[in-house]
Amino acid sequence: MMVSVKPPSLQVFDIGGAAERLPNRAPFRAIGKAIRRRVEAGSALLDLKSASHKVAMLARLVGRESAIVETEFQDDERASIGGSLFQHALLLYARVATSNDQRGAMPLTNGWTDEQRAKHRHLLDLRRKVVAHFGYGDHYADGTWAMDRLLLVQLADGQFTQVDYGQRTNYKQNDAKLLSDMLPLALSSIERIKVERDTDLDQLLTSLPPADFAVFAKALGNPIDGVENLPAELFASLGTPPRDLFHTLSPAKEPPSFGMIDQRPPAADASSG
Repeated sequence: MMVSVKPPSLQVFDIGGAAERLPNRAPFRAIGKAIRRRVEAGSALLDLKSASHKVAMLARLVGRESAIVETEFQDDERASIGGSLFQHALLLYARVATSNDQRGAMPLTNGWTDEQRAKHRHLLDLRRKVVAHFGYGDHYADGTWAMDRLLLVQLADGQFTQVDYGQRTNYKQNDAKLLSDMLPLALSSIERIKVERDTDLDQLLTSLPPADFAVFAKALGNPIDGVENLPAELFASLGTPPRDLFHTLSPAKEPPSFGMIDQRPPAADASSG
């Protein structure tokens, strides 16, 4: 009879959950805070990786034969998809750098140059004044993001009627390229912050006397055997570092004519000659 021998499985503990079970006294208040700060760094990293993935999708969409145009046309489905990808990526990037109810702002710009900080501020301004909240964006040098007009039309019978007309921009190539350039820099900052917060937490834990470490171990609890929505095979491979995510944004192509006369020469007839 053959007996299969399985390698010892990893033991996985929910240290993030332990922060809520620690006593509300020293030194555990500092440990709980350090755990929460480390959770925030990992959360921000996940957002930036998601933003990078969406920018990579936008790059592939732009790079196809039929380019995405910046100004919205209701019959251009791919242009709308491209705008959605850009705007969601921008929101993810910006919320990493700003405080909210459940996560503090990440100090991304430590060590950045003045030029890099200016680009970062532009992206946050775009998120705040155009994407997350309605704004025309008419203070930008490369033009507005939205336009609204109320037109008064006199009909053939002499009556007047009011007509609403407006335009929206899906995305601007300059801003998409800027976001693409800034994301690797932001990811590098988050990796640095994550290491710093790992070190802070390790120092607090290793300095605990045995009696306090026993309190921490009790709050840590037993090993867990899974995480919501994480396939078992991935849970079993948690010790393997994840692959890095790279992206690139292709140069813009000429927009389609949308009904205008196409000046390109006709393709040669394959049957001729």
